Amino acid sequence: MLPKENRFSARVKGDFFANAKKKYSPLLVLYHQENNLDVCRATVIVPKKVIAKSTMRSEIKRQLRNALVPYLSGMKGYDLVLYLKSWKSGANYNQLQKEVTSFF
Repeated sequence: MLPKENRFSARVKGDFFANAKKKYSPLLVLYHQENNLDVCRATVIVPKKVIAKSTMRSEIKRQLRNALVPYLSGMKGYDLVLYLKSWKSGANYNQLQKEVTSFF
């Protein structure tokens, strides 16, 4: 779980996705934007269109958040949104962690 100070709600800023810079990988999209704060905030979005079962969506969100935690302490002043754009049934935590690592 992300520490409270590092949590970010994408709903707070309606223009976030329009103004954010993007990085792509086969499974994920990372949206990032400066926030002028001393902390880095992050959130994970797993759409229902990509994974229909809520238990699987929650599991993947937890895995992605856990993969993000080591990088948040070293970064300051950014809002990050990890968006799962596709899912392969054979994908696992190691593959998700490798893709998150490729962004940083």
